[in-house]
This record gives sequence, structure tokens and C-alpha cells, in this order.
Amino acid sequence: QSFFSPKDLLGLERCYIHQLNPDGTELIYSVISPRGANEKPGAAHRKYYRMNLINNESSLLFEEEVKGSAPRYSPDGSFIAFTYKEEEGLTQVWAMPVAGGEMVQLTHAVNGVNYFRWNPEGQGLAYLSTEANSPKALELKKRGYDFIFYEEDLKNDHLFMVRFDAGFQPDTTIQLLEGTHVWDFEFSPDGLLLAFSTSEKNLIDHRYMFRKLQVLDLSTGEVASDVGNIGKLGNYTFNRDGSQLAFASALNINDHAVSQAFTYSMKEGTISNHTPANFKGHISWVGWKNNETLLCYSGEGVYPKLSEIALESGERSVVLDAQDSGIIFGVPLFTNDGQTFVFRGNTPTDPSNIYAWNGNGDLEKLTDLNPFLKDRLLGDQEVIRYSARDGVEIEGILIKPVGYERDGKYPLVLYVHGGPESHHSNGWLSRYSTPGQVMAGKGYLVAYLNYRASTGYGVDFGMEGLMDPA
Repeated sequence: QSFFSPKDLLGLERCYIHQLNPDGTELIYSVISPRGANEKPGAAHRKYYRMNLINNESSLLFEEEVKGSAPRYSPDGSFIAFTYKEEEGLTQVWAMPVAGGEMVQLTHAVNGVNYFRWNPEGQGLAYLSTEANSPKALELKKRGYDFIFYEEDLKNDHLFMVRFDAGFQPDTTIQLLEGTHVWDFEFSPDGLLLAFSTSEKNLIDHRYMFRKLQVLDLSTGEVASDVGNIGKLGNYTFNRDGSQLAFASALNINDHAVSQAFTYSMKEGTISNHTPANFKGHISWVGWKNNETLLCYSGEGVYPKLSEIALESGERSVVLDAQDSGIIFGVPLFTNDGQTFVFRGNTPTDPSNIYAWNGNGDLEKLTDLNPFLKDRLLGDQEVIRYSARDGVEIEGILIKPVGYERDGKYPLVLYVHGGPESHHSNGWLSRYSTPGQVMAGKGYLVAYLNYRASTGYGVDFGMEGLMDPA
């Protein structure tokens, strides 16, 4: 065995989960491989795969020459749509049959496509496209004057709807909404409503703090509801019958992170907060188990949890706890019947793999990325807690040097996370800028502390940094 080296760290592969097919028997996921030092500059390499969840066998989604991305199953599961840019063209939405066959172009957006979703009724999709440059700007760029003036000459992303004929040829394309920037959107299950987040300008601060959640009635093309969310916005999703919209959001404008689980009643036009009182964590994602029950993903100290919250009683029950499983799992993909959950996860000795869960028992590991790590010497990792001088308990994680002896003395590296609107979990912590296990192999103690104002310990703990930017 050998120590974990910088070369090992920079060669780690990571996986991401994207979507389950409608019947829950297949998963689209991707694997990120770092670009080599001798390659041309650019992003890391990403390959997309289809995994059969019955036998756990995987196959490449795209042929080598097709640089597709953002794949999405059609509502009936017979096609996979994706964004793809031909050599001389713009990024458009294409689709290919799941059973195999020729790919077909679904959009012909004048300025290309940034984001899309299938309409649940199957014969169309919605997409976002950035407004065009002026003829003057295009001419200047052609001459080499392609300067970027930061946060000036802003271009909004506009929302479009395209419908197809029986042969997947575009039939009609219309623009919905005007004079605003649309960040993202989600359809209701019946395809009659479309929730979207918007701001007046395409600015970073607007994305962080001022995204308004609204609902569009697709039969009229008019905004039917202004939800009235405040502050930072997380994900949002309709329940099964489209009567309620769940969303994760900050508690108020001063809350520095997404922390609460809300629902919005389409009939009553009212918001309800379903977060437990004095909750010592941050809820960062919400979903629907059924029309009466929310699923919530939360960071609670150094371990995430997946919980159910009953809307009527407000009762919360934890259904999956990373402290019990030993796996720091992420936000799930899951089937409507709740029988199949898929997570991306990591552990203190494993940076990234995919896991499945049937709602009971242990998580099943589906992939085996970075098998070379079994031959590397890694430092032991433990959770630490101590009282600050004013009595506030601070939690963190300590990686010990390889070969650590309790009576020994070791130099200490302290990693202070950014934000402060984030926190460390007790999983794999070594990255390009925080190479903890590399340092452990060189004889260092390495501490990752969730100092006050970190997420994961409740809104009050997070508020410790309010009005104290230093």
C-alpha cells in the first residue's frame, strides 16, 4: 500500500445521477473524469450512462461523436431528449428512441437552448433561450471586439413552448412571458401549469436573493399565481394532482441559506411552513411522497437525513439517517410508489458512488469508481465537538495522520469552509483546494470545523453571522 498522493487526488472520478425512467427500471447517470495536464484547456470529461436497475448493468448513452448533455426521458419513457450542438450550429434539443435509432432535432431556437423540460402530456416541451445579441455586437465580435463587460449589457433568458406533430417535427413554437428573466421551471403532472422562478434582471445577486416563484396557466399564457416566497430559493415541485406546490426556501430575507419546507395552495393562494419548530438543521430540498406527505432532505450537523412530514399533523419522521448508514447520501431520485430510491453518496474513504434503496434496510452500492483507493493508506476520520468560550458547541471533523499515535504530537492544518452558508459532512472531504487525505499522509492532523454561522445547525446558529461580514 502507498500514501494517497496529489496525483491520486487529481485523478478521482465522480458520478452524478440525473433521472429515473417512468417505470423506475433504468437510471441515467454520468461520470466526471478530470482533464489531464497535457490536454487542451477545458472542462472535465463527462460521460453519460444508462443503468438497468434490475441487473445493474450500464451502457454508454451517447456514441463517442455525439457530445450530448442534460438527458431527459420522455413522459412515456420511449425517448430520451438531450441538448446537443452540431459543429456549425447552436445548442438545440434532440431526441433518440430508447430502443435505438436515429436522433431527431426537436427545437430550432434562433439563439439556442439553455434548459428544457418535456411537457407531461408528451407532445411538446418548454425551453429557455437567451435573447439575441444586437447586430452591432455581432459585428464587433466578428472583428475581435468580444470584450465582456461584467454585469453590463445583460441578456435575459426567455421561456418558449414548442409542440410536435406525430413525427416529432416542431408544429408550433410560442414565447411565454416577456420583460423578465426566467431562471428555471417545472411542469405540473397534468401539464396544465408551469411553475417558474424569475427576476427582473439576470444578475448574480438576483439569482441568490430575489428570485420570485410564480405559476403560469398554460391555457391562457397568463401568470395565475405569485407564490410570495422571500429570500433564497431552493427546488420546487407540484404534488401529484397539481393542487399544491412544495418549495424549499429561506425563512426570511436575513436567513443566509435555504432552510425551510413550504407548500403553496393553488386553491387558497396561501403559504404554509412545515419545518419543525426550533429545527436544528437546514432543509435544502423537498419532494412529495404523496399528496399528503412531504419528503425532505436536510443537513443536520455532520449527517444528512431524509424525512417525511405529514401536512395535516406536522409530524416528522426520519426514514434514512446517514449516521446509521455510514453513507453521506445526496438528494434522491425516487419512483412514485416509493419502492426505489437512488442516491449519489460518499464515505470518509470513498469519494463518489451510486446507491439504491428500497425504503427499508441498507443502501445497495451500484457502482465502483476509484477502486485504486483500496490500495491507499488513508488517515482515520472522526467527529469532534467542543464548547467555544461562550458555551456554544462547535462540531467538526478531524482527519488523523496515517499511523497516528495518541501520545504523539502533530502539526495541525485547519480548513475553514467558505460561505459561511455551508457545512462539512462526515464523508469524503479531500478536494483540489482542501486535500485532507494528502496532508494526512504527510503527517498532519486536519480539522474541518462547522464554525458558528455554518448551515446544518438551525437558523439561529446561522444567524450568528448576521451583520458581521468579517
